[in-house]
Amino acid sequence: MAAVYNQIHTEVNDFAYYLATEVDNASIDEYMEPPETLDKKILIASKFSAGNKIAFLLHSGMYTELEKITRELDVKNVFNGCADGRIYEDDLFELYDEMTEGKGTKRGLAAAMKEFEKVPTTYKGAKAYYYYVPGIKGYRPSAFTPIESEGNIDNVLNI
Repeated sequence: MAAVYNQIHTEVNDFAYYLATEVDNASIDEYMEPPETLDKKILIASKFSAGNKIAFLLHSGMYTELEKITRELDVKNVFNGCADGRIYEDDLFELYDEMTEGKGTKRGLAAAMKEFEKVPTTYKGAKAYYYYVPGIKGYRPSAFTPIESEGNIDNVLNI
């Protein structure tokens, strides 16, 4: 360890000279804000509890990552209302319940989703709530979108 320390100590002046002469100065904004990458956001999301992870993924527009979780846990209805910017509470709770292994509550989910507007409505003939997620309007989920072939009227698989 001492050898490494001594080597760094002998080269610190050369390194400082290199930085001063060869590397462009960063602006204050560039220096203070590290770049955000998808991998970094995924790492951040992995450290959250189930409800906070869902809220973070929705807030960050990481719908594909949320879709991967729904696929992994076999929860299929979460994106049913995404064309209208809606995520229905019951469908989202199904995912949350799976993520918490049955230990989650609707109150816990609601607390995590507090930054999203919760709107009362009717869904499938019953009173329901949805969270308004404006950024999800243009998202088309891929995992549960059926693939239909053109001209296959009798639903026979063409191989």
